[in-house]
This record gives sequence, structure tokens and C-alpha cells, in this order.
Amino acid sequence: NEETQDCTLEQFDLDVGYDTGKDRVILLTPVVASHLITEDCPLYSITEDNLLQQDLEIVVVLEAIVESTGLTLQALWSYTEREIMMDYCFNPMIYRNDYKDRMWVVDYAMLSSVIPCGSPK
Repeated sequence: NEETQDCTLEQFDLDVGYDTGKDRVILLTPVVASHLITEDCPLYSITEDNLLQQDLEIVVVLEAIVESTGLTLQALWSYTEREIMMDYCFNPMIYRNDYKDRMWVVDYAMLSSVIPCGSPK
């Protein structure tokens, strides 16, 4: 006698500017895509106090086309409730090098670095 378990799967698209074209970027430098959490967002009721009791995963898909070859590249990131950090922002990765030709520098060592940014008012 096998036991079975039914699991409900809910899937939502989070608006990062698709309708306005703001989700199309040229990846010469790092870009932060953001989603405003409003009352009609499935994440609206989640708080810092109840985050770890949620069973959720946010999957980020980056898809690009290599212009010179036409090949498609796809990268996926996944964030579960244990990896989401409330009131934190990504650390800036781009700065101007004042010592050498004032060129812009991208510090990839800061890729996953975060800093406290406080709650939105």
C-alpha cells in the first residue's frame, strides 16, 4: 500500500518591467532588476517574522542572445525562504577609479555582497 501526497504548485510572474520594456538591458555592467511589492503581489503578506514559515522559491531567469553567433544563453538562480534577506540591498559593484584615468571599474568580487538598507518608508 503506497502512500501518496498531493502538492499544490502556485506560480506567479513578478513584474520587473516586461510590459514597458525595462526588462531588456545591455549587460555591459551589472544591472539590478527590482520588483515593487504591492497589495496585489503574492509576496505582500510575507513579513520578516513569518518568512521562514513560508514554503516558497523565487526563480530568476536571465536569457540572452550572443549577437555575433545568434546562440542563446540562459542562466537560472533560485532563492528559497532561507536565502531571502529582508531589508538588505546588493552592495554597489561599480565605482570610478580615481587613480587611473577615472575609468569605471566593475568589482565582481562584490557580486553577491549585501548591505543593510533599512525598511522602505
